[in-house]
Amino acid sequence: MDRPVAVIMGLSITALGVVRSLGRRSIEVIGVDYEKQQIGRYSRFCKAIFCPNPEESPKDLLVFMKNLQNKLSTEAVLIPTSDEFVRFVSENRSALTPHYKFMLPSPELVEKLNDKREFYSIARNNGIHCPEVFSPRCLEDVIDISKEIGYPCVIKPAFGSLYKHLHFKAIMAKTSQELLENYRKYQQYIDKTLIQEFVLGRDDAQYSLATYFNANSEPLVTFTSRKVRQTPPGFGTGTFVTNCLEPEIERIGISFLKKLNYKGIAEVEFKRDSRDRIFKMIEVNTRIWTQNNLAMRCGIDIAYAAYIDMTGGRVERSFQKEHDIKWINFYDDFFACFGSSGYLRKREITLVLWLKSLMGRKEYAIFALDDIKPFIYATKAFIIKILSKVLLKQAPFSAETLRAKNK
Repeated sequence: MDRPVAVIMGLSITALGVVRSLGRRSIEVIGVDYEKQQIGRYSRFCKAIFCPNPEESPKDLLVFMKNLQNKLSTEAVLIPTSDEFVRFVSENRSALTPHYKFMLPSPELVEKLNDKREFYSIARNNGIHCPEVFSPRCLEDVIDISKEIGYPCVIKPAFGSLYKHLHFKAIMAKTSQELLENYRKYQQYIDKTLIQEFVLGRDDAQYSLATYFNANSEPLVTFTSRKVRQTPPGFGTGTFVTNCLEPEIERIGISFLKKLNYKGIAEVEFKRDSRDRIFKMIEVNTRIWTQNNLAMRCGIDIAYAAYIDMTGGRVERSFQKEHDIKWINFYDDFFACFGSSGYLRKREITLVLWLKSLMGRKEYAIFALDDIKPFIYATKAFIIKILSKVLLKQAPFSAETLRAKNK
C-alpha cells in the first residue's frame, strides 16, 4: 500500500525543513500556499500548489482542500506550518476530518494559545512564571496602564497573523511617553494588542522547547535549543540558534502542556530573567517552528514523528545525538548583525566575532546539497537587497564603522 501523502500548508522557511524531512524518506509531499514567492516552493522534494488565502477566503480554501484530497490515490496527512493555517484547520476540523489526518489541540485551546492575552491568563492560572501583561481596549486604558506598568515594556499584537498588518512583532517603550506615542500610531489596533513587561536579559537568554504530543497527550519527542541572535534584534525570529540540553524548560513546558491535555506539535518559548534567573514563559506556538531541521540534525525529527504517529506507526523514543550544533539563516543573520539597527550598532558584536561564531558544526536554514534551488533563490534575493540598499545609500554597514567597532 502506498504511504499517505503529506500535505504541508504554508511554504515559508519554516516549512522547508518539514518538506525535506519527509521528501528525503520518499514520502510524497504536496505544499500549498497563497503566497507565490515562498522559499519552500523551490524545493525539489515537494509539489507546490497555489491555494486561496485562509483568512480572506476560508470557504474557498475549504473547497480547495477537499478537492485536493479527492484527487489523491492515498490517504493524506495535514501539517499546517503557520498560525493562520493552524487556525483554519482548527476552525474547519469537522469538515476536514473525513479527508485528512491531523493532530491539533481542542478548538478552544488553539484559539486561547494563539491569542497571547488568553495564553498569559492560562499560564498564570497554572502557576507558570511569565511576564506581567495588560490588555487595553482604548487609549484611555493605555493612559492608565502607562502609570502602572514598569519600564521598559513591550507592545505586541495579540495574534501572530497581525504581524503582516502591523509590520512588527514587538515595540519596546522605555517611558510612558513612548508608550502613548506608539499607541497613537496604531489606534485602530488597540484592542488587538497587549502591553507586556519586558523580561530583562540579552537575546541569547531565550530558549525553546519543541515537542509532539499524541492523541493521549503523551510527549513522544522533545528538543530544546537556545536562541543566540534574531531579526530584528530584541524581538524577532531566530537567525542563529544552538541546540542545548535544558531540563528545566523541558520539565516546565511538558508539565504545562499535559495539564492542558495538549495534542500535536508545539513550541514553547522562554526567556531567563537576568534579575532572578527564573525562566519566564513567553508563548506557545501550536505548530512547528522555524529551526526544526536543527532538531532533525540532532536526531529529533519532530515532523517525521508526527507523520508516523498520525499514520498509525510507532514512534521510538529518541534523544539528542549531537551537541554544539549551530543553526544559521546566513542572510538574515547578516542583516541582524550589520543592518541599520543590528547588533553591530548596538555594540553587541563585531565583524571578527561574527565570523568566529560561524565556525564549528552547522546546520543551514536554507542550503542543502541535495536541494539547491531554495539556496539559489535566497542568494538572488540577498544580492538584490544589498544592491537596493547601496543604490539608496543605505548600506547595511560601512567599512569605517566596521573598523571602528573592531578596534
